[in-house]
Amino acid sequence: MMESNPSYLERGTISLVKEIYGQNKKVPSVVLYGFFTDETYAKIKKTIYESSKEKKLEPLQYSYKESKVPKDIEVFFKNKNFEKLIHKITGKTYKIDSLSIKSFTWKDYTLLHDKHHEKPGIDLILDVTENWDFKNGGAVVYVDGTGDYFPVISQENSLTIAKRNPTVHKFVKYLNNGAKNKERTLVFITAV
Repeated sequence: MMESNPSYLERGTISLVKEIYGQNKKVPSVVLYGFFTDETYAKIKKTIYESSKEKKLEPLQYSYKESKVPKDIEVFFKNKNFEKLIHKITGKTYKIDSLSIKSFTWKDYTLLHDKHHEKPGIDLILDVTENWDFKNGGAVVYVDGTGDYFPVISQENSLTIAKRNPTVHKFVKYLNNGAKNKERTLVFITAV
């Protein structure tokens, strides 16, 4: 059975997380560090890294490897208890719409473009990348159409929760040559 860090179920912690989430009015967001217990996270990481990934390349839009989220991980994120946690933090009820694993290496990226429109909702991003140096790129960046941008600086075993309204979009920053032999792996979960 998969278990999240029990401290994220405590009333005081939820209250603090909710406060942090609401501080940025343009892109409400929060990063929950150490989201899973060590044992659960070790299983998730092993499962994700063993999954077969297919190269996705559309040069004017994206470059990365992608795979489906294993069933046991999908079940955790679609569980009523997890949905209640998201409700407590965001104040709204969301249902999981899509899940995917994306792995980025040197020269990979995603771009903002007119052909890709995300429905307003919540992004949940599980970071399973070991010791990532953001000087190498790979940050998930939210933009709001006014020129303002909001990079997400996460770390291994963290869950980012970010709200997207109709004018907010995200991209993954180009991975430069500092990422030559490294891989940035993220589980992207969209809830609407």
